Amino acid sequence: MLRMRSTPGADTAHFIYGTDPHTPDMMVYDDCSNGVTSSDVYRLLRDERGSVRLVIRVTNGEVIQRVDYGPWGEPTRVLPSSSVSTMVVQPFGFAGGIWMPEAQLWHFGARDLDPTTGRWTTKDPILFEGGYNLYMYVTNDPVNWVDHEGREPVTVGALVALAAGGAVLAGGGYLLGAYLSGSEWTAGGLLAASAGGALASLALPVTGLTALSAAVGGG
Repeated sequence: MLRMRSTPGADTAHFIYGTDPHTPDMMVYDDCSNGVTSSDVYRLLRDERGSVRLVIRVTNGEVIQRVDYGPWGEPTRVLPSSSVSTMVVQPFGFAGGIWMPEAQLWHFGARDLDPTTGRWTTKDPILFEGGYNLYMYVTNDPVNWVDHEGREPVTVGALVALAAGGAVLAGGGYLLGAYLSGSEWTAGGLLAASAGGALASLALPVTGLTALSAAVGGG
């Protein structure tokens, strides 16, 4: 769990990781004011490349934040809820990067990305092993590639395929478990198992097979 405070004396946000190694799944605030209580829990929803697109209050489904991005990660639209202070805005965004408002850069593990130029701000840590251009972001193809760590691009299609495989495997495990136990399966249960398998599969590069095994066996 990551704990973050924007300024001394400001409200503290706790970010809880579970299904993705780069962006948290949940956000909880402490010592809050301006209409946000410490009991408020928020869900961060990501797209296929790991970019946080929506922040939703769990208790009532209210959209607290919506972010749209250009191809290089430039925020094109940010819509905080009018009923909640803008302090609720969280820093996770494009491709799992962390937004640094003062520098207007996305921070990834090893480097920072400038969304205005579509280039890394520092050289590739593996130098020319990563290509002839030491500052180029994902081979100039941000639509089909991402680089969560600032070290090595991966295809968005690979992430989608991995998630689809996890969903199929977990859904099948749920149906098999229901059959073997003699219990009835439900559409809600199948959907939940499939979604859990898809999300768990995206964490495989870091957490290994245990996450997917848990999703399959949990039913």
